Amino acid sequence: MLSGIGPRAELERHGIAVRLDRPGVGANLHDRYEVCVVHRMIHDYAIFKDQTLNVPGRDGKGDGLFVEWDKDRGGPYSTNGSLAAFVARSSVAGVDPDLYVMALPIDFHGYYPGYAAEAALKHDRLTLLVLKAHTQNRGGTITLVSTDPRDRPLIDFRYFEEGTDVEGKDMQGVLDGIALARRIAARLSSIIADEVIPGRNTDEQGLRDWVHNNAWGHHASCTCKIGAADDSQAVLDGDFRVRGVHGLRVVDASVFPRIPAIFVCSAVYMVSERASDVIIAQNR
Repeated sequence: MLSGIGPRAELERHGIAVRLDRPGVGANLHDRYEVCVVHRMIHDYAIFKDQTLNVPGRDGKGDGLFVEWDKDRGGPYSTNGSLAAFVARSSVAGVDPDLYVMALPIDFHGYYPGYAAEAALKHDRLTLLVLKAHTQNRGGTITLVSTDPRDRPLIDFRYFEEGTDVEGKDMQGVLDGIALARRIAARLSSIIADEVIPGRNTDEQGLRDWVHNNAWGHHASCTCKIGAADDSQAVLDGDFRVRGVHGLRVVDASVFPRIPAIFVCSAVYMVSERASDVIIAQNR
């Protein structure tokens, strides 16, 4: 947009000369929804006793689990930290499963400054992270706040009813995921003391409000989508070229018309490989 490619009204609002009117630039923003159901265990994890669960300090010395990993690449630090993962279908799922529930032996309830250090302080927590995939909402936008490239753009995901999911399927999917997490936790009653987030005493409306206020995502994508020449919202052609501009391509998570699969990372690798093949073939 700062270079003059994007929705005409948005560019003119900031006094930017319009090189190419492409209304799809910054539109169609997709994301996932994630929430965490956190439990307090009856006992601390024995394996975490006297461990800091942190990287080595300036002296280069790590905790006992790091020493174990450094010696033979074994122990808990040789894993991704997940105890188990469940793929399931919500009541609003389409063709593919749309729920991913992951068990973590830490107190994790979102990303914020210092979240990792805080998560490692308690050794008696079990978190069941709920991810709602194949979301319906595609009403998010990215717009400029100024012409200064150092200013962060305005990223508005327009979650839930603020976006295009007028039927509320995304919210229902998240609620189904929480119900699944609670069913899993119920089978662990011999080691779980109670649910601390969001708390078992939350009624249905209270749970909806909690999801509305606490859900997050980190799979932002689809704001520069590939599409047919007659699609006014399409920005790129099938070879990742910006339509109407010579010598400019986009290859990242913004190229998808719809956010793919459950996790977006492998799909980004795939389009990167494809773009590499296209560029090499066209420039031999």
